Amino acid sequence: MTHPVNTLKAILQSTPLDRVDAKVLLYHLMDLHYQWPRSYLISHDQDVLSTPFLNEWFDLEAKRQSGVPVAYLTKKRPFHQIELIVSPDVLIPRPETEILVQLGLASIDSMFQALPMQFHPDQPLHVVDLGCGSGAIILAIAKELEPSPFFNSISFSASDISPAALNIAKQNAHQLSLDNKIQFFESNWLAQLPHDSYGIILSNPPYLSAQDPHLVKGDLRFEPIGALSDFADGLSAYRLITEQASIRLAEGGYLLFEHGFEQAGDIQKILREYSFLNIKTEKDYSGLDRVTWAQKG
Repeated sequence: MTHPVNTLKAILQSTPLDRVDAKVLLYHLMDLHYQWPRSYLISHDQDVLSTPFLNEWFDLEAKRQSGVPVAYLTKKRPFHQIELIVSPDVLIPRPETEILVQLGLASIDSMFQALPMQFHPDQPLHVVDLGCGSGAIILAIAKELEPSPFFNSISFSASDISPAALNIAKQNAHQLSLDNKIQFFESNWLAQLPHDSYGIILSNPPYLSAQDPHLVKGDLRFEPIGALSDFADGLSAYRLITEQASIRLAEGGYLLFEHGFEQAGDIQKILREYSFLNIKTEKDYSGLDRVTWAQKG
């Protein structure tokens, strides 16, 4: 006798999806349809579910089976103590990008330690995220610094060439009550940004080469290709940003890049060519080279 798939327990027993993916999608639907807490996945696992719930579940299950990333199905992604709205217009924030956030926070702290009297609300430290996508990096940094005594002595801004991505970033800023704190600009990296001098420049630019096989595999097939690849050698954005930063970064300021795990040597070389100092590379949670940063001399 075949039992109907109409309870949480039956869904988990019958679905071909990875169990973690299935649970994330069920948590999403439980909240959307019933405002149930996650614990109900156990305590109410035999309650008969509504037809709208089940119809949406089978739709999401089919889309995930076809390869659509879970974050695009739920339209949200947790990242560094915040939750972000995501869509196919932006990259899905990765855990390794939190290394860039942590080093950005450390760089901001270093600037205030070195120059405690220089920055104030009328003369703030300018921090910018280039190619911001969903706004994950700048929003995570700003949200963590919100309780800080020098929060009002920092000017936060972010740029992206994609109007659709900027729309998502602005929604996230509003959701986090940071829309009055962060300025967003449609810009080719630093080119159209208003300030002559920045203290901290962060970026996770496209770093996959045009021939990278990952572009046609897995979740990457569904993400915006212009945010993944520079359609060249994977380094063109780093060259351009470093050239712009060599002019627009304040003396002693920090330039921080996320990059592919095999690109650290190339990024360091580019930074040396523009006379950056104190060049360092940090590994990610998997022990792979992930973020390279330096100071302007």
